[in-house]
Amino acid sequence: MIPEVSPSIKTEINDKVRKDPRLLTDAIADYRALAIVYSKKHLSYHHRFQWGLMSKAYMISPFSKTDIADNLDKIRSKLDLKLFWNHLINREDFKALVRYVRENNLNKEVTEEEIQSDYHKWIMAIIGSQISLENEENNA
Repeated sequence: MIPEVSPSIKTEINDKVRKDPRLLTDAIADYRALAIVYSKKHLSYHHRFQWGLMSKAYMISPFSKTDIADNLDKIRSKLDLKLFWNHLINREDFKALVRYVRENNLNKEVTEEEIQSDYHKWIMAIIGSQISLENEENNA
């Protein structure tokens, strides 16, 4: 069972994956298509929640080292975010991640399109809040 979580837990997870590339974290219901069984890959694991151990469902963050070091801080507008997404979905490392998630998914019927859609939602949640905050600061 993949848990529903509070907005504060989502924020904590999003803040963590924004700082660490290809981080393995506990799966949450908002992104069911990303839920995988335990990964044997050598990934850093961020876990603080007891339910993660019980559900045995995980998800891998979408960001590479380059994204975190160079790209994410440059996203200042919705257009920047759209350009980042279009670049990301065409990169071989992201395509390989989507394939890996499909092959190791809890839902054996999940499609790569569903996985990509949930990654899109997750990235919008992570970076969309950054754009909102910057727009508020610029308008203050």
